[in-house]
Amino acid sequence: MSSTGRSRILEGYLSPFNITAVKRVKELSAIVVGKTNLDEFGMGSTTEGSAFQVTTNPWDLSRVIGGSSGGSAAAVSARQCVVSLGSDTSESMRQPASFCGVVGLKPTYGICVFT
Repeated sequence: MSSTGRSRILEGYLSPFNITAVKRVKELSAIVVGKTNLDEFGMGSTTEGSAFQVTTNPWDLSRVIGGSSGGSAAAVSARQCVVSLGSDTSESMRQPASFCGVVGLKPTYGICVFT
């Protein structure tokens, strides 16, 4: 799967490995169905700063989704998936989750969520 940080600079880049969360999900036989949109390199607060497209709030298309990882919250809220991974450096996942009426969790560093 390509990892672009939603930037044209890395368009077509193919990562040589999966992140730990994806690796652990796959070890549990879960299926990774795709990738979601985010602000370019995760730097933004509305998910409007992607080099590829703008993610809108599934409940009201005239509103922003919030957070740099808004695509993850939008996908869960729109029932495109049950759970989605996103980054949460500064409420980048929790804020969009609250804008969409779903729950965003930021696990404590070092805690293994998938056991």
